[in-house]
Amino acid sequence: MRVMLNYLKMDMYRAFVNSKFIFTVIVIAFLPFLACAEKQGYSFVNVFSSNSIFEYFNEVTFWSQIGILIFIIISFVYADCICDDLSQGNYIYSITRGNINGYVMSKIICVFINSIVTFITGMLLFAGVSYVLFGFQWEVAGGEINNQYIYSYMTDKTFSGMLENKNYLIFFLCSVGTKSILYGITSLSSLLMSLYIKNKLLIMCVPVLLITVGSYSLEYILPNYSGYKYVYSVDFFNMKDTSEAIIMLGLITIVIVGIITMLIIRRMRRIVVG
Repeated sequence: MRVMLNYLKMDMYRAFVNSKFIFTVIVIAFLPFLACAEKQGYSFVNVFSSNSIFEYFNEVTFWSQIGILIFIIISFVYADCICDDLSQGNYIYSITRGNINGYVMSKIICVFINSIVTFITGMLLFAGVSYVLFGFQWEVAGGEINNQYIYSYMTDKTFSGMLENKNYLIFFLCSVGTKSILYGITSLSSLLMSLYIKNKLLIMCVPVLLITVGSYSLEYILPNYSGYKYVYSVDFFNMKDTSEAIIMLGLITIVIVGIITMLIIRRMRRIVVG
């Protein structure tokens, strides 16, 4: 455990104290504006005028094709860390002073946490900038027509009380936090594939392939599969009891991350031994 914590301390420093993290957060904060500009034929007219923060968030994460860029840009931060170590030979020194399991687990934890923190920070930056600089609000005039995201959860037992009391920031954090888990998982898929391919551009594109091809395939295999957008979003809580939804979401995440972890450790052992 102590060995892994030493690895983790170094990885966290590498992941968060670098220009790629700052750049990615800024790009993510800009993407909601770009997504709404895409809706208008890439016209930025009225895009920066007072609007609903929730509607822009919903547009970039659920409806717009621009949202697919989030998967790519988040994997850009640290999902290629093992690939870098392999190309530079640093992994030999790291594993020699510890062990393979600690080395790999540190990378997995760091990539997962970094992806979640990057997305949440980017969305909070978007909310702050749009509110302070452009006069955006959580809820705007026009009722349900201009606030569809909020009103769709007004009758939900999990979030209805929160929204009635206008605890919009907490609801926003719930929405962003739930969605961020998906980006953490897809970044881990990039980490796994970085052990097989060395082209960093392809490594960054792995989440896109996973989401598009993988999701469409599951729709044919599982008749009740509603799509990744619903599983890792607050919509998932609409379908089930709150505690049941949290348990199911946790189990799904643990199983997926567990499988990816075993595959990464297995592949890394082969690389070191072979």
